Amino acid sequence: MNEPIKQYSDEEWQKIMDGLDEEEREILDAMERGELKRSADADEMNAMARIAARNTLRRSERVSLRVSSADLSHIKWLAAKRGVPCGTLLYEIVQKYMAGRLIEKT
Repeated sequence: MNEPIKQYSDEEWQKIMDGLDEEEREILDAMERGELKRSADADEMNAMARIAARNTLRRSERVSLRVSSADLSHIKWLAAKRGVPCGTLLYEIVQKYMAGRLIEKT
């Protein structure tokens, strides 16, 4: 069951309206006039948006990794050269490997 729409004070409503651009005002006006119709794939789009939001908000898991001092120094040097934190560089390397975009040099 849908929850009731929150009622805004005149000041709150004016602040909301002031923040809308022209296109958003036109959409709101059309909605208030009852001119908008639900799209045929609205339920599917809503489900996809919920999945995307859930995946975006999902917590990452922590992983411990042991590397040699020499390798860690090299990773830190590469990260500094790229201007990113060491963990970010390692994350990017894993992502590239998972996507099959990591090229091994011979």
